[in-house]
Amino acid sequence: MTKTDVNNLIKNMTKAGIITKASSWTMEAVGSTEYHIRYLGLRIFEGWEEIFSLSNNLLIKFSVSRTSSKAELFLANKPPFIKISSLKFTPNTKWEVMLGEIKMKLKKDKADALKHTDKIDNLYMLIKPYLK
Repeated sequence: MTKTDVNNLIKNMTKAGIITKASSWTMEAVGSTEYHIRYLGLRIFEGWEEIFSLSNNLLIKFSVSRTSSKAELFLANKPPFIKISSLKFTPNTKWEVMLGEIKMKLKKDKADALKHTDKIDNLYMLIKPYLK
């Protein structure tokens, strides 16, 4: 995955109207590996309002290196941001599928939380104290 692939993905997300803000590319080093990083503010769109209110902020962080690429979704209401999910992606990955998988997981976890079904990997229970 290259920066160009991520830029194309971001272009498609912009056409869909789900990006509120986008940063320019920056560099981060973790150990001896350098990553190109880009942050996007996401507009909460159809289906997400079932999970949490529109006043919450979502941030996606794209990290691209020579050997790997990943996207991380954060609840970004106030620092420190809460990581919701981390996904590896390829040039064939569609943003609709990537965000749809996370949305389905959160929706299922919220239903479990409302039924008081405790699970260790319940993402909704992790972020619930930080929601607006």
